[in-house]
Amino acid sequence: MSAPSWPSDVVPEWYSTHERDPKVLLPRGVFDKYGPGGEVIETPTDHRLLWHLENRLALAPSTPYMQETYSLLLSYLQANCQHHWRDYEAEAGYCEAHRQCLWCNDVEWKS
Repeated sequence: MSAPSWPSDVVPEWYSTHERDPKVLLPRGVFDKYGPGGEVIETPTDHRLLWHLENRLALAPSTPYMQETYSLLLSYLQANCQHHWRDYEAEAGYCEAHRQCLWCNDVEWKS
């Protein structure tokens, strides 16, 4: 029997989730240790999963119950975001230097 070939760049929760149901596609944005720039993401996995679910619900067919559920989840996440900031340099004639949260998209201008 060969050793599992799980990726080494995932958070610990990936392993138990994958073992429970190997057919489930696990989103990298939730389970990856690293952000788009290669930086370590410190945001807990449960918050990352909630942001993933918020994104899925935003695009899902909507009923009044789902709208209420989505609204509650979004309100909670916006009020309690555990920001993961990404820095952006100024682009002349386009945009000032700023940082933006990977999860809630809040922007803080550096100038």
